[in-house]
Amino acid sequence: MNDEDGRAVWSVRRFTALILGEMCRLHDDEHGYGPRGADFIDHVDIPNDVMDAYHRLAVAHPYSFREAWRP
Repeated sequence: MNDEDGRAVWSVRRFTALILGEMCRLHDDEHGYGPRGADFIDHVDIPNDVMDAYHRLAVAHPYSFREAWRP
């Protein structure tokens, strides 16, 4: 990912890992940050198309996905 001057800020691998990690935290289960987990944030409804995209990204970039988190 590049800044406004075109310089690389993060590698694609790092950016993908950040996105996948945020999805894990947003999910409201015992592993997430929602009320059924750490209770740091309110419940977040994640649309099905977003979850589908998340799963495709996790499969396409398994090196970025530390744990096999599946809601």
